[in-house]
Amino acid sequence: MKPFFVAFLVALAAPAFCQTPTPVPNSTAHSQVAHNVPTAQIDVPTRILEFKPVESDSTLTISPVTTFPLHCTSDGALFLDMLNVEDLHKHTVISIRDKKTQTYSPTAIPDLHDIHVFDFFPSDSAVSFLVRASKEPPGAQGPGKSSSGILWNKYHNFIATFDRSGSYKG
Repeated sequence: MKPFFVAFLVALAAPAFCQTPTPVPNSTAHSQVAHNVPTAQIDVPTRILEFKPVESDSTLTISPVTTFPLHCTSDGALFLDMLNVEDLHKHTVISIRDKKTQTYSPTAIPDLHDIHVFDFFPSDSAVSFLVRASKEPPGAQGPGKSSSGILWNKYHNFIATFDRSGSYKG
């Protein structure tokens, strides 16, 4: 009972220890030092985020099952990894930037079979998927085979890459 009580107290007190101090702009640093503000608070870099509503493509259908975290690229595109409601192993990634959208689908990879997506990685020039799959075509089920009928030792990890226009590159 004691460990639970200690863990409970730590959980209650944790938010107080995790409070981020309000950063002080460098222009007022000198006057803040005179008012006993610790020096560590003065040199904390800050970034101001501004959120603005934007109109998106009205024909865009978003799946109710989306993985997290969301990804963004430096050009401002948001990437959503949506799962098929009927088959949660099927992923579709959609990039949204202003009113432009682009779809990336691992099912469009012609040289891999029985694809299982671990994660995806967007950049300014490409979208890559880390997948576990086989180059062997599906066959009859049996001992030592997956539900797709592929021998387990024929599965490997691959990085499959699409360009930003959605075309599979390899």
